[in-house]
Amino acid sequence: MSSTSSVPSPTPPTRRILRIIARVVLLLWVGFWLFFATASRIGEGMSAEGMTTLLVRGGVLLVLAAIAWFAPAVGGWLLVASGVLLCTGFLPFAPRALVVVRVFLGIPPILVGTLLVLAFPGHGESA
Repeated sequence: MSSTSSVPSPTPPTRRILRIIARVVLLLWVGFWLFFATASRIGEGMSAEGMTTLLVRGGVLLVLAAIAWFAPAVGGWLLVASGVLLCTGFLPFAPRALVVVRVFLGIPPILVGTLLVLAFPGHGESA
């Protein structure tokens, strides 16, 4: 460990645990929002505009999840960035949302992204 590093790099067993936790939370988060979006489309009627919105938002979630699964460092940073955008209301579907809604939307991807970045073997010192 270098003297300039303030946070020690996780050990390989800790990285494995972090990766497992991150992937479980990722699957729960994406699964919940896909179920919620699909159920709301069914409940509100399946218009062409609603289905397009579902496909775009669901597609973005699935792409983020796939990137996070197969490229944890890149996906982790993308999740952190998307979580920050959700928390700040910059994404178009949440600009006038209450702060509590923004936090509810943004904290899970920030958490999962942080866990993935920490679990990635290139974080800190090499293993």
